[in-house]
Amino acid sequence: MKLHRSKTMVANWLLLSFVGVYASYASYFHGALDTIYGLPSVVAAGMLMWIKSDPSFYQQRFYRLSWWASMTALLLLLVPGALWFLNIRLAG
Repeated sequence: MKLHRSKTMVANWLLLSFVGVYASYASYFHGALDTIYGLPSVVAAGMLMWIKSDPSFYQQRFYRLSWWASMTALLLLLVPGALWFLNIRLAG
């Protein structure tokens, strides 16, 4: 197994992805949304795209759930961006 396909590496990419989502929400709620905070989520999702394209890995529960978690992080990342774009303020 290659290093980038190990479960530890996949878990690290997922952690990075959700840290990016957290940073984006934190920056939005502090009134200074900066899109660079979402970059780790986008990079992590890109690094985990191989899971969907490789049936032998996608059939395994851990990798399938990891891929779905990565896509969920991307969807969560859209929320502060959409709120900022529509000029909706949830922060005081």
